[in-house]
Amino acid sequence: MPKNKRLISASDTHAWDHCTRLAWFAFHASVDEAGAPSVAHEPDQFSQLIQAMGEDHEARILSSFAGAVTAESVAHTQTLMEKRTPVIYQPQFLDTDLGVQGTPDFLLLTENGYQVADVKLAMSVEKNRAIKTQLGVYQHISDTDLPAVVFLGDGDAVELSDEISALSARFLTDMTALADEPNMPDTHFGFSKCQVCLYHDYCVEHFEAQDEMTLSPAIDARTGEQLKRQGFQSLSDIASAQFDDIEPAPFLRNPDKRQRIISQAQSLKSGEVIIRKTPEWPTGTLVHFDVESDPMAADGAGEVYLWGLLTPPYDQNSFEAVWRETDDVDTWQAFLATIAACRLRYPNLILVHYSHYERAQIQRYAERYSGFDDPTVQWLLADDGPLWDLQHFLKLHYILPVRSYGLKAICRDPRLVNFHWRDEQSGSQWSVVRYYDYVAAMAEAKVAEAHRIRDEILTYNEDDVRATAAVVDWLGGLV
Repeated sequence: MPKNKRLISASDTHAWDHCTRLAWFAFHASVDEAGAPSVAHEPDQFSQLIQAMGEDHEARILSSFAGAVTAESVAHTQTLMEKRTPVIYQPQFLDTDLGVQGTPDFLLLTENGYQVADVKLAMSVEKNRAIKTQLGVYQHISDTDLPAVVFLGDGDAVELSDEISALSARFLTDMTALADEPNMPDTHFGFSKCQVCLYHDYCVEHFEAQDEMTLSPAIDARTGEQLKRQGFQSLSDIASAQFDDIEPAPFLRNPDKRQRIISQAQSLKSGEVIIRKTPEWPTGTLVHFDVESDPMAADGAGEVYLWGLLTPPYDQNSFEAVWRETDDVDTWQAFLATIAACRLRYPNLILVHYSHYERAQIQRYAERYSGFDDPTVQWLLADDGPLWDLQHFLKLHYILPVRSYGLKAICRDPRLVNFHWRDEQSGSQWSVVRYYDYVAAMAEAKVAEAHRIRDEILTYNEDDVRATAAVVDWLGGLV
């Protein structure tokens, strides 16, 4: 292996799983070439929170192993293994032939040899290819045939199946090829995938120059491949197509989807809103509804710390909130009482929410606290109940010139709703970080600071529900 060639790291599995180009950047990017940092960068606050939680979780697992010895180097790891040290913490491995290095969290001695083990916040790894591949790499470079172990976020230890060997082999083959590939590989745009990436601006510039089809939210990677097979090469090609020009094919069998693909491309190219069909608006009193929750709590099912409502007449005094002051179940009951009171005030109440998340949380809380017999819960979750998904309604009736149908993407667009949050840095992840700050401040009896943080989160949530109200008003004004 050449002296200056970057080693493949077991932790590269996350980049490899996320995007081929991101994995390629690990070997080839520089500030001048890619317009993005090739050195360590300061992670955002949410990433820092996750990292800190992961470190705390790892420390708890470590404390459960009496006499664990920390490995200081590759050579020290081998010495500890030769001495049959029962628990080796942060063992270090290097395969010079493959150019691969890795540091699992533990080596655990059994009567049949050592097992590699790693600590993760995830509650399950069943669908997490990156974690399984990473453990497969650890297993390979540690030269052990025993099943790898993952300590999950709830403390359970799970042994992984034999599939991790094949995953790691594929990863190593791909990464070796990427290391030797001088040309940046093709990839596709995905709003959720790309917006969190360091190389977002650089890649989007390239996508725009190429008139990349997947800049359309109606075209994902699989659909894009099928369209290319039919001769379409760009978003402009799609925009100029007639319905019959796109043939039914895998991922293109639905006629409505084929028409939407064309209309979405036309909207993006023209900047104009397309009304797919005359909207059928619900009749009733609109109450806008949004929740803030901690996705790491309740074994990954989420725990709501704020249920927010905007009621008529939607003025500066119309925001109502149920904040978690004490127990989770008490907060849930307080929310149900608030909703029951709203129902009495507005018999034809319609609860406007954006995306399926609010309904999903009500469903989870009903399951968590055996609440399906509660009449308010039954009313909320009924097929003809008051919950009204504004995002679903919007996508059903309108085509917008956007790359994402997320609330902020639509609201912040000056051509569309042109609504802005009072704190432009705020967002769902920001809210979670600030909630953890609130909890910490309360634990330290810094009540004034905690209340200030709570007010920041309340302001953000209020802006969320005012945003859905602004979308409704804007849509109502379209001809």
